[in-house]
Amino acid sequence: RVTLQLTLPENGTLYWNAPPAVSPDGRSVAFGAVVEGKSGIWVRELDSAGARPLPETKEATTLAWSPDSRSIAFVSPNRMLKRVDLANGRARTICDLPHGFGGASWGANDTIVFTDAKGTWRVPASGGTPSVVAALDPATEVWHTNPSFLPDGRHFLIAITGKKAEDSAIFACDI
Repeated sequence: RVTLQLTLPENGTLYWNAPPAVSPDGRSVAFGAVVEGKSGIWVRELDSAGARPLPETKEATTLAWSPDSRSIAFVSPNRMLKRVDLANGRARTICDLPHGFGGASWGANDTIVFTDAKGTWRVPASGGTPSVVAALDPATEVWHTNPSFLPDGRHFLIAITGKKAEDSAIFACDI
């Protein structure tokens, strides 16, 4: 059994809106932390002693690693889906999120899927206009959340909260 303790930055607390996530290559952990009243994403390479902040991720929520472990997608406070490249720390906008946000996952084909109050969407990781994958059915559904790509990088799971318990389920989708 191997145990790893991630030490938070000095005077830092874990930020619940960006829970810890291990990179696909297994070499790093990204997490949200609040330090001196300011939240952001921090990354710790597992072969180093401490974590480093990603400067252009202030008040970021949610995070999704790129399949190559070189970038992280996140939601900015002004409701934009952004990505930050770890090598240079620069963030750039992928798309607007006008209908809220319920999670994101980054697939092997460089497509990001995300969920919101209108359904499930896909967008190129390089940026662009999102297209619908699965529209929310307002007659039976309340929200789509927590997309998660399967290992093939083309199929993913989403959780759908229904208006009735029997309308809630986890669905497999194809981009």
